[in-house]
Amino acid sequence: MLDIGCNDGMKTVERFSSEAVSRVLGLEYNEKLATKAQQSYGNEKYKSWAEWLECNYKTLKRLILQKKSTISMGIKMLTCTKGSE
Repeated sequence: MLDIGCNDGMKTVERFSSEAVSRVLGLEYNEKLATKAQQSYGNEKYKSWAEWLECNYKTLKRLILQKKSTISMGIKMLTCTKGSE
């Protein structure tokens, strides 16, 4: 699950606490709020977008540079599905 505008993370945790949701990535523009969310709720289930990106940078770079991605309106698009690399 991707929560865009996760604020301080409190509502994110309330909304996605169900065991049916295995991972939540929070994306917040305000650096202070993003830091507070990560400090308060960050764990294996709740990660900040920046933390997730750092962990997966090499894999993402390889996937984006492969020919499987599509260029649309000048932006290289990549569609990922569960279990794919």
